[in-house]
Amino acid sequence: MLKNNKRVIILIKTILYFDNLCMENLILILQNYTIYMKEIIKFIVRKIPRPVLIKFSFVFGKLVGIFYMGNKVECTVCTKKFRKFLPYGNQGQENRLCPSCLSLERHRLIWLFLKKKTGFFTDKLDVLHIAPEQPFYKRFERLKNLNYTTADLESPIAKVKMDIREMPFNDNSFDVLLCNHVLEHIDNELKATKEINRVLKPGG
Repeated sequence: MLKNNKRVIILIKTILYFDNLCMENLILILQNYTIYMKEIIKFIVRKIPRPVLIKFSFVFGKLVGIFYMGNKVECTVCTKKFRKFLPYGNQGQENRLCPSCLSLERHRLIWLFLKKKTGFFTDKLDVLHIAPEQPFYKRFERLKNLNYTTADLESPIAKVKMDIREMPFNDNSFDVLLCNHVLEHIDNELKATKEINRVLKPGG
């Protein structure tokens, strides 16, 4: 009986030893993966043209999402949970990009605002979305209450190709106009904002 107990103890110690080795190796792999992922994302953001990025971004998200499985953070847009968000930005800042829907902090905040503070998801609305973002446009297209139009100068996911400074829409056409992270890239903001005001309905 004593001999059997000793064997069990030796077996347990052996299992624990190899288990600790595996855990240490796993932690090392994850640390190295995070470093490599930052560098990959920095390269992608800096070197790949925006239209190409938009077209293939979901493929990238699906490939890396498996490495971020967990439940420490939750995306307000797609409601999926992860151990953390992907790094993003020129410096590869930590914990920013959702691996599933590719939302950033600003997208998750906009979604919460629209959902909790407006009738965007329930009221009958004519909506113009300039430079439509990947996390939003398909979800908005599925909303039956919206007459939803996407527009951009070069984005492959926009239905209408246009310059925000000369929009091809009639006056007072839209209840809501979404234009996020755009005006800082325009060389004539005043002309763009006048066009936004022109196409919006009174009170829009």
